[in-house]
Amino acid sequence: MVMDRVYSLSEALLCLACFLVYLLYAISVERTADEAKARALEAGGGGHPTKRRLDPLVYLKLVLSVFFLYIGANYTVVSVVKLSEIANIGTDIIAASAVALGTSLPEL
Repeated sequence: MVMDRVYSLSEALLCLACFLVYLLYAISVERTADEAKARALEAGGGGHPTKRRLDPLVYLKLVLSVFFLYIGANYTVVSVVKLSEIANIGTDIIAASAVALGTSLPEL
């Protein structure tokens, strides 16, 4: 995939499958750690551990975040293309600068 720089449908599905396996592994490791903590609390006489439940508002925030992320990314791409046209600079140079700025700003 990296050498020919082309992703076929089967390669993309393979990458998604590997990502799914990783997510399932990470979730199972977290559950195992939570169960071990619960057993330690029960053995130590610290009472029964409380189960954490996600607030339903979290799901709404997740959906809205994805929506606004899409809008922001689309706006950024359109703006970069317009800036390259106005400045009469190649889109490659502007795009590389925008990517560098976009990846550095969150760290600041």
